[in-house]
Amino acid sequence: MRSRGFTLVELLVVIAIIGILIGMLLPAVQSVREAARRTACSNNLRQLTLAMHIFESSFGHFPGGVYGSLDEDLDDDGWGWGAFTLPFLEQGNLSQNLIPNVEDDPGVFDRTFHTTGSMVVNGDTEISVFRCPTSPLPAVAPAITSFPNPNGSGNILTFPIFEELVGYGTSDYKGNAGRANEGILMKRRDGVLGTNGVFECRLNEIFDGTSNTALVAESSYAGTTGRKWPIWAGGNVDDETTLMKVGDIADSIVPKINCWESGGPTAFWESPDDDCAWSFHPGGAMFGFADGSTHFIDENITDQTYYNLGSRLDGRVLGQL
Repeated sequence: MRSRGFTLVELLVVIAIIGILIGMLLPAVQSVREAARRTACSNNLRQLTLAMHIFESSFGHFPGGVYGSLDEDLDDDGWGWGAFTLPFLEQGNLSQNLIPNVEDDPGVFDRTFHTTGSMVVNGDTEISVFRCPTSPLPAVAPAITSFPNPNGSGNILTFPIFEELVGYGTSDYKGNAGRANEGILMKRRDGVLGTNGVFECRLNEIFDGTSNTALVAESSYAGTTGRKWPIWAGGNVDDETTLMKVGDIADSIVPKINCWESGGPTAFWESPDDDCAWSFHPGGAMFGFADGSTHFIDENITDQTYYNLGSRLDGRVLGQL
C-alpha cells in the first residue's frame, strides 16, 4: 500500500489557517492581559484610598498633598501624601528609615540635593502599590527622558529632567488637587491661601459627598516638558510631581484625561498641562474616590462632569460615569 504525504498546497493551507487562528487569538489574549492589569491598577488605588482613610481616622484629617512652604519659592517642595501614608501601606519600616523621618519639612528635596548632591536616603525605593502594571515608566526617574518622535521621522526626542528628581522612585498615581483650590489633596500654599482651599482636608469638608469626589488618579507621565517625573515621596523643585488637577470649564485650556493631541499616549509633551490624569490603559484612566471606590473614567467624559469629579464643593452630583 502506497503511503501518501501532504502536498505543498495542503501544507500552505494548514499554515495559513494556523496563522489566521493565531491572529484571532492574540487580540483576545492581549485584551485579557490588559483587563488583568487594569484590575491590579484598581486594587492599587483601593489600597491607597484605604490608607488615606486610616490616616484620616488616626489624625482627624487626610494628609496634605504636598507639605511645601508658604514661601512661593519652595511651595512645591516637601513630603507628599504618599510618604505620609506609608505606615498604612505596610511600609512602616521605610517610613521610619527615611532621612529625615517623614515629617513637616518644607524644602527637604531641594535642600538635601544642594547639601549632599544626592537624594534623600531611601527615596529611590520602588513601591509596588504606586505602580500601575500597564505603565511604561521606569522604577526610578531617569536623568534623560527619551521617546520616539510621534511624527514618524524616526528621531528620538530627549528631555533632560530636573537633576534634583533623578533617581527617585516613580509613581503612577497623583492626588486630586481639584481646580481653583477645591480638591482634597493640595499643597500647603494653595490650601492655606486659597479662597476655597483646605490643606489637611477633613472628611466632613468634602461637601459634595465622598462618592462624588476623586481622591487619587492615574497620572503616568513626565509633564509637558518631559522633566517633571511623578514620584511617590512628594513634591519636588518646580512642580508638585505628586498632584493632578481637573479642568475648569471656564478655562480656555482644560487638562482632560489622556490629553495628548496627534502623537498618541507617549506624546506627553503635547499635553496642554503638566497635571493631567494620564493613563496607558486604552480609552481612559483609573480613579480612586474619597469613599474608597475605584472607577475607570472614559477620556471623553464631559468637561462639566470632570470638573465636578475633582471638586469637593461644587454642589453637583456626578451622575452616570
